[in-house]
Amino acid sequence: MVGSYAINNVFYDLVTCVVCGFIGYLMIRYDFPVAPMVLAQILGGMMESNFRRALVMSRGDPLIFLTRPITVTILVLATVTSIVAVRRQLQALRQDEAAAMAENID
Repeated sequence: MVGSYAINNVFYDLVTCVVCGFIGYLMIRYDFPVAPMVLAQILGGMMESNFRRALVMSRGDPLIFLTRPITVTILVLATVTSIVAVRRQLQALRQDEAAAMAENID
């Protein structure tokens, strides 16, 4: 933490270090996978710049993402994948709760 403050002598850098460390601790504590977070950090900037570039080319019209079949396919697949993942997680939580309730009854 001394190094993060010593680089620019800004208290904000120290706060950022503490907040990121706390988020990392929570991710380890609650078994969040690391790979998706690393991918988000690496690809997030590129995705944002290309998103802005597409909006500039379309003069701010977000319907540009629905004009090509490949983009519609990717958006539909991303939506379906997200919905399936959330449903599976909810189903697993319900099964865990049911198992815990069954253990308490016995």
